[in-house]
Amino acid sequence: MGTPMVFCSKSTCLFIILQHVIMHHHVAHPPGPEQSQGVIDNLSDTLLNAFARVRKPDERFLVMRENVDKFEESLSTSERLWNRARSRTTGESCL
Repeated sequence: MGTPMVFCSKSTCLFIILQHVIMHHHVAHPPGPEQSQGVIDNLSDTLLNAFARVRKPDERFLVMRENVDKFEESLSTSERLWNRARSRTTGESCL
């Protein structure tokens, strides 16, 4: 039995990743009385950490990313072929 395939929109995946990063940051660096950073500084740090390159990525996420890439490629191929078939049946020119 392998890992289950999870399909989600890009915005949903980004939201899940940002939630994970924020929770990790909260657990690793709990807020204390000595912190005087502003909201913008915290947000920029969180976004920077979210999009920073991961040194040792988790194998589950690599497999999921690979599956999502294949799925998106298949979708774009299907869309291209469907548009080509539609244009041939309606007599429109292919762009």
